[in-house]
Formats: sequence, C-alpha cells, structure tokens
Amino acid sequence: NSLAYEIEYNASDIDIIEDDILEGSNRLVTAEQDILDLQYEIEVTSNELNAAIQNVQNLQITLTSLLADEVVARHAADTSLSNTVNALVAETNNPPSVAEAKAMMMDLRPGSTTIDVVNGIATLSLSLEESGDLTSNWIERVENVEVDLPTTNNIEFFRFRMD
Repeated sequence: NSLAYEIEYNASDIDIIEDDILEGSNRLVTAEQDILDLQYEIEVTSNELNAAIQNVQNLQITLTSLLADEVVARHAADTSLSNTVNALVAETNNPPSVAEAKAMMMDLRPGSTTIDVVNGIATLSLSLEESGDLTSNWIERVENVEVDLPTTNNIEFFRFRMD
C-alpha cells in the first residue's frame, strides 16, 4: 500500500510539475511576444526620432541661410546709411559758395529772383507791363524802375517777392 500511495503521490507531483512547466512555457511564449512587441515599438520610435532629427537639421540649415541673408542685407543697409551720413557730413563741412547759395536761393521759390550786391549797393530793377483790361494786350513799357539799396552787415545778396 505504501508503494501504491507513493506512486500515486509522485504521479500527482509529476502532474503538478507538468502543469508548472506548461504554465512556464506559456509565460515564455508571452514574454517572447512582449519582447518582439517592444522591439517593434523601439524601431518605430527610433525611425520617428531619426525623422525628427532630420527635420531639425533641415530647419537649422534653412534658419542659418536666412540669418546669413539678413546679415548681408543689414550690412548693405548699414553701408548705405554710412555713405549717406558721410555725404551729409561732407556737405556740412564744405558750405556752398556764394554763387552756389544764389543758385539754391533761386530754386527755393517759383519765379524767385536774386539781387546781386556790388560794392555795397544792391540795384533793384523792375520792368513794367500795362494792359487796359487785365486779361490780354499786355504791353511792356519802355522805361524801367531802378532803385539802389545800400547794404550793411556784410550782406552779399537779396531776394524779393511781391505781396
């Protein structure tokens, strides 16, 4: 009896061990599938990261190019501004001559006339025209009106306007 009991007891242990082995085998299969799933996720994530890195590198190249273009444009604008400032400084340091000033004065007002000063006297000369109806038949008079104006304080030229 005891031998039969021991055989039965051992057979029961063998069944339990076989169940444990089967369960362990199933766990191994599940673990192998989990490992394969993780490897796939790692590969997908790696591909996504590589694509993102490539996008960042392309963006870096584009931004570097844009920055270089902006530096060139700002350098050109700076050079242009410097040239303008230098020209203005040169003009300020080299004031116009009397003849140039007279020419500029003529340009200030339409129909403006400058009057030269010779030996401290400015001679104002007016030519008169006449008409009977203010619209047509204007005739220049033979006589001119001249006025001599003495100058003071180193005046070199005049201009006049009619009010």
